[in-house]
Amino acid sequence: MISTPAHNLAPLLQRLNYHQVRRMARTLGAPAPADRIDHWRAAVAGHWADSARTAQTLAQLPVAVHTALSRLLALGSAPLRLVVGEYGSLRLHRPRREPPSVTELLYERGLLYPADNRPWSRTTRLGIPKDLSARLQPYVPGESPPASPSTGQPETPLTLLHDISRLLILCLTPGVCQQPTARWLKPTALQQLNQQLRWPLPLPPRATHKQTPYLRRLMFLAVAAELLHQGEVTPAGWRWLAESPVAQWRTLVYAWRDAGPTLRHSYQGDDEPPTPSSPWLPTLWRYLTCQPATFTAATLTHALVGQEAGLNAFFAAHFESLTQVDQAIEHACAWLRLLGLVDTVTPAPTGADTAVYRLTPAGRWLLAAGECAVDETPSPTCDWTATALPAEFTAPEDEAPAWRLALPWRTQPVLVARLAHYAEQRSTPIRVTADGEVLHELCLTPASLAHAAAHGDGLPALIETLATLGVCLTPTQQATLAAWGAQGGYPQLRWLSVLQTDTPDQLAQLYAHPSLVSHLLGDPLSRTIAPWHGELEAAVRLLRKAGFAPSVGALAPPVQPQAAAGMALPGALASGAGPLWLAAQLYIVLGRYLPLPLPLPTALVQALSAQTPLAQQAALHLHLDTLTQSLADLLDGGYAPAPPQPGDPHRWRPHLEQAIADEQPVELRYWSAGRNLVTQRTVTPAWIEERRGVPYLRGECHTSGKFLLFRLDRIVNIEPRT
Repeated sequence: MISTPAHNLAPLLQRLNYHQVRRMARTLGAPAPADRIDHWRAAVAGHWADSARTAQTLAQLPVAVHTALSRLLALGSAPLRLVVGEYGSLRLHRPRREPPSVTELLYERGLLYPADNRPWSRTTRLGIPKDLSARLQPYVPGESPPASPSTGQPETPLTLLHDISRLLILCLTPGVCQQPTARWLKPTALQQLNQQLRWPLPLPPRATHKQTPYLRRLMFLAVAAELLHQGEVTPAGWRWLAESPVAQWRTLVYAWRDAGPTLRHSYQGDDEPPTPSSPWLPTLWRYLTCQPATFTAATLTHALVGQEAGLNAFFAAHFESLTQVDQAIEHACAWLRLLGLVDTVTPAPTGADTAVYRLTPAGRWLLAAGECAVDETPSPTCDWTATALPAEFTAPEDEAPAWRLALPWRTQPVLVARLAHYAEQRSTPIRVTADGEVLHELCLTPASLAHAAAHGDGLPALIETLATLGVCLTPTQQATLAAWGAQGGYPQLRWLSVLQTDTPDQLAQLYAHPSLVSHLLGDPLSRTIAPWHGELEAAVRLLRKAGFAPSVGALAPPVQPQAAAGMALPGALASGAGPLWLAAQLYIVLGRYLPLPLPLPTALVQALSAQTPLAQQAALHLHLDTLTQSLADLLDGGYAPAPPQPGDPHRWRPHLEQAIADEQPVELRYWSAGRNLVTQRTVTPAWIEERRGVPYLRGECHTSGKFLLFRLDRIVNIEPRT
């Protein structure tokens, strides 16, 4: 005797008790010859075995029941939680007076049963019996996606690889992406990245990653593939830039599939459903290869949920209905479209409200080859190019000299990354030619090459990269680039806390950086020498960050403070009387320029002076004279307000610029704020700079023997020195 499988109708009816099977038969209108459980079971089975009564019963059911039947027939069976969440609760003993749910309508007509050979109280999956499904199929036709139209070769994933490489190049470019956060770019850097994409997006002025799904996904892929870490390009990122397109694409695909839930949540948009944890994507990956030529999210749900009976607990933990499974698959298909594994069928079927997908040739190749795919397999993507368009030097009279280079968007990313170190530190605009070719333009200037030299990027690497791109430089062009790279200068840091440059222009470039003036440099000592303060390592870092390549001199380091710590100090100075007297005298000097809040008692100053030895008093008076002179020079240097009747700075600029060019001194009549009078000085101008919008003159004052700062609006008159 052959036993009937438990998922057929007759064995399932045997599991029902008298009240359950009797209610089903009465709901179907199937009479029984006697009020016995065997007769009621036979009545239900006979009702569904009759095609005429089957068609009549299904015609009387609502549209929602037909929709549920269509999905359940495609599924075969589904987790109880998803069926109940999609079609309503299931009450085995529902009172007749209460309206039934779709699930209850199916159960009460004998269409829904436990599919795991368990009692109703312990079942986890529901489904339609297999032999009954064959009888219902002609009356409840399911959806069939349209055949795949011949739309030609779909676009390869090369565009995505280009945009990811542009993200890495942006993070590699010095000065563009300074101190980015761990996950996001700043709005200005995000705008620059958008301008460098193959197809820029219409972003708002203050766009963020959360507002832009595509840019957010680019960042997620770069971090998931370990190309970026804390906003910096990793060694793996450099290797990725130099790999073939197939290897680059494969790395991104598997990084997306194997990313952890914490990382996914960090880059999840507010409008995106959460991606379930493993084994969601690996399981979905396996079922993609089993799909027909075209499929929808629902058909993929039917295959995944209906056949993976071992994932009941997983589905119950992550989904509440079949619709949520459809939405998760739609979200996964959006990623698959971005990665180039699937595309949408065009044109869409008439009246269709869901997207229809198909695997791309690249997707079929990758799914069939798996992680063991090698580059010898016929490549599904195009190759990078290594050819630049003709470049030319431009040095017009009204503009700074520059050299512009146009690169096709398909240029090998590692070559573009190398050139980014030498290009101007600003956004690289794209240009579309008349033939529709997208070009990226790089601009090399003297400042950009000097900045590259400061970070250790020399001219030979630039020439080698250009030669790889097919741009061969003439000796004259190489000499020009070398001269541009040397314009930034190589300041020398001496152990005596003195910085020296080769020319005054190079020292002027140092003082043009507010960070160097605030944290490193003091007032210049001459046209090429300036003092610096702080630790040597910090000074080197500040100079390199500003775009200079400092070198440390070979002079002996200063004597450490510990070596002089054991010197015996005079008793009066150790008691503190001398320093307090000096502080009191300096407080009195400040009263010449500022209204003092409290008067200083004279008896206190005399008492401090009496407790100081005569030799110590002489040294303290010398310090007081130095401090008084320094205070007057400080006020003369521009830190006091403008005079009551300021002059016109534009009147003196031509005379000063001519003196700077001729390196000739001038006779300067200057209102001294420290002395509150007009002084006559002989000054050799070095350069003109601006602070807070006020122009100043840096020059060597022959009168005081110092390198001072003069406000142009305090100059009374300028005459050439005779």
